[in-house]
Amino acid sequence: MADAKRNQQYTITEAFISADRFGEKDIDITRLIYELSIYESLDKPYLTGAVAVVDDKGLFGTINFKGTEFLTVRMSPATGDETILDKTFAMTKQVESVRASNDTDVVLFHLVESHAYFNSLRTLSRAYTSSIEKIITQICTGELQKSVDLSYLTEQTTAQGVRKFIVPFITPLDACSMLVDRATTSHGSPVYLYASIHDNNLRLGDLDKMLSQTPFNEDAPFLFSQAKTSATSELDEFSKSMTVDEYVRKEQEDTYYQLQQGGIGASYANTDLGTGITLNSHVSIKNILKDLVNSGVLSERDTQVVWDEQLKYLGKTSDEYDSRFTHQVNSSLTYNQFKSYHDASGNDILLKIRKQIIEQALYKNVIKYTVPGTAFFLAKATVGDMCRFRVLKNISQEKSNTSELYDEKGSGNFLIYALRHTFRDTQHTVSMEACRLNRRELL
Repeated sequence: MADAKRNQQYTITEAFISADRFGEKDIDITRLIYELSIYESLDKPYLTGAVAVVDDKGLFGTINFKGTEFLTVRMSPATGDETILDKTFAMTKQVESVRASNDTDVVLFHLVESHAYFNSLRTLSRAYTSSIEKIITQICTGELQKSVDLSYLTEQTTAQGVRKFIVPFITPLDACSMLVDRATTSHGSPVYLYASIHDNNLRLGDLDKMLSQTPFNEDAPFLFSQAKTSATSELDEFSKSMTVDEYVRKEQEDTYYQLQQGGIGASYANTDLGTGITLNSHVSIKNILKDLVNSGVLSERDTQVVWDEQLKYLGKTSDEYDSRFTHQVNSSLTYNQFKSYHDASGNDILLKIRKQIIEQALYKNVIKYTVPGTAFFLAKATVGDMCRFRVLKNISQEKSNTSELYDEKGSGNFLIYALRHTFRDTQHTVSMEACRLNRRELL
């Protein structure tokens, strides 16, 4: 296989299992790890994973595995002493144990970052008054001992301003999830609280800033070509590291579902019980994308790829219809000068529905790419970053124009939404889910 012929990409320098009942004694399994997978997602403020361990000494029977053990893994590049991974995971359960031979088992464990594990121990009932990003920071630092990096926010703030938020007996991360669900940028773009494999902070970032980034591999795009994939062993190491091993598109262009969910045109109403006033508004994906272009989040040179502007019914385009009606009731000035979690006024009234429409558009055409992981550690690339791809069309004719050479749907700049890192046999591969709102002509 091509992967087996690549040079060694990493070394596990240390891996040990600890538990409170072990006292000061740790169990070294550095040489017993068969495969390690780590998952990153913009939807989760923690990493998850799985580890397969070769047990030829009855280790896990001896320690009486209980699901309260912790695995610490440290990793360095094969050609240096720098630590590129230093993570501690709770081993939450034994997923499977397979007898490989008379005296050897391969045991698979599910992993979750330790702060997410301890998060499940307690609930909060507390009132906070501040901006959403500051409340999230207070909860994470105070309850989970995790700092939050706000540098991934546009102007390091959300659009909702100061709020009074009462945590209703839920876990710290559930409280953060509620706050993230309420938060948007001034354009209605969603906000994400997520973790990265490259550091031990949490990151709070918004889609506007993510889409405005330059791809981390702008000058060296990942390339998918059946000819190159088949002949990987003949390529130099740099070319190997930028070759797409797998390119999969599934469940694409589901405009029917998008219409049903109000993802193209919708009506939103808000009734304020304090004043008795109901405000009604129509929200259109066309106007949302135009706003993102005018603000510089999307380039006016690009072509949107999330809805068909030519679709008409009875003389009206699809975005002119209200395919879904949302009505919210809230009471303003519940806390006098402070807005509550649900309070909405002015432009803030529309931000919730704009966020839903943007999310549906973003998730409409998710593409899976599998690539070597070398570049991700070199560039410290992670979820929330932009990545550039070139996918050759599956035709054999010679093309003189670059735009005719590449598959438009799979080529261009994409947002990395989720990652799976797989470490096995000294090789590091990355499977990612990538998405976008717009496409630029390939030059």
